[in-house]
Amino acid sequence: MPTKPQKNNMNVFPSRQGFPPPRLEALPAVYFFAPDVERELTRLEHVSSVKVMSTGTEIDEIHVVAPRNHPPKKIVRDIESILLVRFGIRIDHRRISVVQLDGVQAQYPQYGRPRIQKLSKKDGVLQIVLAVGDNILVGKASLPNEGDELRAAARAVIHAVEQLLQTPGVLAVLETQIVEMNEHKVMLVIVRWAFGEQHELLVGASLAAGDLSESMARATLDAVNRRLVRFQTAVAI
Repeated sequence: MPTKPQKNNMNVFPSRQGFPPPRLEALPAVYFFAPDVERELTRLEHVSSVKVMSTGTEIDEIHVVAPRNHPPKKIVRDIESILLVRFGIRIDHRRISVVQLDGVQAQYPQYGRPRIQKLSKKDGVLQIVLAVGDNILVGKASLPNEGDELRAAARAVIHAVEQLLQTPGVLAVLETQIVEMNEHKVMLVIVRWAFGEQHELLVGASLAAGDLSESMARATLDAVNRRLVRFQTAVAI
């Protein structure tokens, strides 16, 4: 009499006797800020400006402006490598668009963000020195009276940053305040950025420590640094 075929009770992942089979768990989603990706990509030697179109968990498109003296396929490979190494992101090369123009040069983002090196007040003028890599920028603002020192510190930072952008008049200080939060003094500043028909309000904050003018300068840098890559991209295009 023929025997009936036995039912296969094997798991996809056979376990050793006495141990349950391993569970498959989904990896967590990858989150990133598009401006952070743009900043990293703009540091590439032959990339002038970048715009990342993203839903937050996936890069939909990357648009690049570059000079003509570099093969576009090499630029795309460099972008793919940076995304993988720095962010753990794999992207289809067909989502990367490269436009090459004559006379386009690399910009300041490759040197990093500005940082305060020195702040001084003399003869009714507040002066701040910012370091951007090996470059030094000096911003100045007048001190009409003692109560305007905080606003003058913010204006001096804007004066220096606009030299970095090489486009004076795109930034303006709208408001500076000191507020108390949880028994700590916090410096707040609102900066307006306007270029062509584009407008944006930027908010910066810094804990008050030591000289209040320098604390306000740090708050102003906090505001503009959040969008510094966007400024330079818009100006270049």
